[in-house]
Amino acid sequence: MIKEPEQLVDVAIPNNNNVLNKFQEKKSKYTDLAVEIKQMWHLDEIDIVLVIISSTGLIPKRLHDSLKKLELHKNTNIEMQKAVIFNTCRIVRKFMSSIL
Repeated sequence: MIKEPEQLVDVAIPNNNNVLNKFQEKKSKYTDLAVEIKQMWHLDEIDIVLVIISSTGLIPKRLHDSLKKLELHKNTNIEMQKAVIFNTCRIVRKFMSSIL
C-alpha cells in the first residue's frame, strides 16, 4: 500500500508585485517546519502545498499544481479568484466609506 505524504497547506493573498516573492518566502519558511514536524511525528514525507493568489486575482502557474495535490477540481482557481476579488472590493469600499 502506497502511503500519501502528509501535507502542510498555506494560503497567502499578497499584492500583485509580491506574488513570486511570497512563494519563495513561504517555501523557505515551511521547509524548516516540515523537517521539524517530520522528525517529531516520525513521518516519511511531508508535502508543502502553497496556495497563493494576488489581491486582484492574479495566480502563479504553480497554483494548478497545488490544487492537483489537494485533489481539488482544476477550475477551483476560478472560484478562489472570485472570492479574493470580491473581498478586496469589500475592503476598498469599507475604507472609502470611512474617509468620506
